[in-house]
Amino acid sequence: MSIFFRQTAQAMIAQHIDCFPLLKLEQMIDWFGNRLDEGMVARKLLNGTQEGLYASQSYAAQHGTPKTPKDLPAHKLIGYRFISSNKIEPLVIVQNGQETAVEMDTPLICNDPEILLDATRQGLGIGRAFTHNMQQQPDRTDFVPVLQKYWRQYPPLYLYYLQHSQRTKKVQAVIEFLLEKTAQYR
Repeated sequence: MSIFFRQTAQAMIAQHIDCFPLLKLEQMIDWFGNRLDEGMVARKLLNGTQEGLYASQSYAAQHGTPKTPKDLPAHKLIGYRFISSNKIEPLVIVQNGQETAVEMDTPLICNDPEILLDATRQGLGIGRAFTHNMQQQPDRTDFVPVLQKYWRQYPPLYLYYLQHSQRTKKVQAVIEFLLEKTAQYR
């Protein structure tokens, strides 16, 4: 069992480093369960969300929409590349409670969610967006949800900070800004 944990932890750390190469850790934090260390504050920024798959009405009219996950490889995906790590985000859906990566033709890869949505609007392929981002789009009803029951679920997002750090005006300003900008999603 210890071999499994060592290999799993190494893979998780390697994946994290790939996604966030500029992140430097200055202190070690052990976190187990839902307890915070004394003096830490957790403020919810976003409720849990899903990563949805969407097509434009023109794409759906011309190519149809997948009815099952097995239909996805016959369609085009607008890919997403992380700016910080330069890694392409694989398309992951949830089948039978398990996350499953799906290979699709990806003729266009974007590193900006707004450009990805614009490409989806123009019918260049199936795009993906977090549901809270899609709700902000004035033309959201023009997008056709694809395979909704297979969408990946993400947990709520929290801001963690030391209780007394908010006494610093700059830190307090950042906390207030983030809470204000995300209030509609809680």
